[in-house]
Amino acid sequence: MVIRLGRARLQSLYSDLASFPSHQRSVRRLSHDSRGDLAWWRDTLPLFNGIHFFNKSRPPVALYTDACDLGLGLFFFYASSWDSARDWMSAAPHLPSTHAAIVDASSACSDVAHINIKEVSAILQAFLLHSPHWAHHRVLAFTDSAVAFHGLSKQALRGPAHRQLLKLLSVAAALDIEVQPHWLPSSENLLADALSRSDYKTIADICPQWTSSFPLLRPPGSADSQSS
Repeated sequence: MVIRLGRARLQSLYSDLASFPSHQRSVRRLSHDSRGDLAWWRDTLPLFNGIHFFNKSRPPVALYTDACDLGLGLFFFYASSWDSARDWMSAAPHLPSTHAAIVDASSACSDVAHINIKEVSAILQAFLLHSPHWAHHRVLAFTDSAVAFHGLSKQALRGPAHRQLLKLLSVAAALDIEVQPHWLPSSENLLADALSRSDYKTIADICPQWTSSFPLLRPPGSADSQSS
């Protein structure tokens, strides 16, 4: 069995084992990182369907997210290349409203959650809501959050946002989704920003086709729904 992203969740266990003297028999406590890795495997294995594609060519999905104090914004589209994935403004006039969402931040995390948690939660919510359609794809995750970018790059974060990151990686691994993070300036993330702020005027200017179907506010996704 091969689980995408699984190798990264074994490093702490290997390090702990290497630190145990082979000539001594004693009970040792696992490190905090190792316990976190074991929790990741516990959550991921029940979701994994046993299918892993080794093909190098994966259809790309462009995902853009943003967060503010009150909301999380996200949208995605299927891209034909890296260049088309970066050009969300050309894709926007043709995006169906079902490919976007506004999620209440207090429901997805909490009112007092740090902005870093909300930025990672925005990406997590995108996976919880839409990842069944992304199985065996490559998700190009565009974010203006340095924390979210580094967390996805290293597959680890220090602090409370690590929990959301682990859930995200579990969903991606379960559906054999390759995640490639990309950072972009906030000035280039206008639609995701407008969604996070429920700025319907800006949203309508960018995506006029949504003016007749503005039920973009969605309840938070649940990891339980990914096992069905």
